[in-house]
Amino acid sequence: MTARLLALAWLTLSPEQPATHTTPGEYDLRWVAPDSCPPASHLRERLEALLSGPPIGHGTVVIDATVTQRGAMLHLDLRSRFLDREDKREFEAATCASLAEAAVVFLAIVLEPGLAKHPPSVATIPDPPASADALPAPAIPTPPFITTPPPPSVRRSSPGAAKARATPHPYVRLGAGPEYGTLDAITFEFTVSTGAAWSRWTLGIEARYLTPRVLPEATGPGALYQFLGAGPHACRRLFVSNLELPVCLGFDAGWIRAESRRLREPSVRHGFWTGPVATLGISGGRRVRGYANLQVGITVHGTRFLIDDVPAMTPFPVTFSLSGGLEINP
Repeated sequence: MTARLLALAWLTLSPEQPATHTTPGEYDLRWVAPDSCPPASHLRERLEALLSGPPIGHGTVVIDATVTQRGAMLHLDLRSRFLDREDKREFEAATCASLAEAAVVFLAIVLEPGLAKHPPSVATIPDPPASADALPAPAIPTPPFITTPPPPSVRRSSPGAAKARATPHPYVRLGAGPEYGTLDAITFEFTVSTGAAWSRWTLGIEARYLTPRVLPEATGPGALYQFLGAGPHACRRLFVSNLELPVCLGFDAGWIRAESRRLREPSVRHGFWTGPVATLGISGGRRVRGYANLQVGITVHGTRFLIDDVPAMTPFPVTFSLSGGLEINP
């Protein structure tokens, strides 16, 4: 079945949920798609052409549009959330441009329900890219959480005046796993990271804590070592089917605390560790999802600890960590 037939089938759906008289005044479009798909900026330009003016409602509608490859076809999972209402639709097409157009038309109806009965003039809508199978404008149903369109005369601003709040969405990750190198021994680390995620990039800060580890010396009880550090990380988001494979680069820095175990001469010393890190991850899911990361770091500077002028602990030149946990996307 072609993308046009699938679009026509979708356009003839009848909403069954009860209506609310509130329409959104802003939108948050989260477009996640392969590199071969149109970028999110193209979708926003198409949306501006479809709307007759800036949205005049209240609140923000969140649109999660995810495109994945399924065999020879592309699949669009389109989810929308506004107030206490949620809606889910699915499409398949041979070209990603057709799925992008479907997402734009759906969002236009959410922001301007009058388009369902009063479609804009074809002359005001620029043609999609040559590879796109354009969707027909008439007979578009209203999304299930908006069934009372305002009068068409309310919006008479010039086309292209709509402004999107193209903001990224925040995320929080909590993880744990083994680590080797920072303390020149296998330790257990806890990680907490937060930041902002765009459709193809994330930018955030990660903090990590290495649990205390006693490293004995040749002629004594040694010392208790632990580490606390943090640093910025930037990730390129890659997608395979329903899985995300982020590739990240960052720079970490922190303090090593060493506490002597000798009863007669107890003492505490502090040192510094810093270096670049690279991370390869895998995750799957939506609002709350699991993830796993393999991280490799290079020690640019690591404090060398001595006991009675004898080397007791020196950070390894390369660090390795394997962590897993949960990622929360509000």
